[in-house]
Amino acid sequence: MQRQNVMGIFAQTDFTVICENKTVAKKVLKILEDLTTKSDTNGNTFGLSMKVYDNQVEGTESSQRYQNLEYRCEKMWEAVKDIKGVIELSCPFMVEGDGQYFSNEE
Repeated sequence: MQRQNVMGIFAQTDFTVICENKTVAKKVLKILEDLTTKSDTNGNTFGLSMKVYDNQVEGTESSQRYQNLEYRCEKMWEAVKDIKGVIELSCPFMVEGDGQYFSNEE
């Protein structure tokens, strides 16, 4: 079975950053909000929608290209991973597509 080419396919994530406490979560929120105010060296912008819930930051990010969303999630992790008290970043993807089709007929 071949992997589907996911270029040009819309993808979205409802991500969560788990922190040790609410103070750390607020620091993470501030750093991620800074990403939304500027573009990176490749011209990518971040349109994050986020909120702090107790010891975690929850948000939504999407892109018209699956690979671009992967890149954005990597950049989010790079921005927060060295903050003391950050435990993990989880970014499950929802991907637009036709799914898969299998048949025994030729």
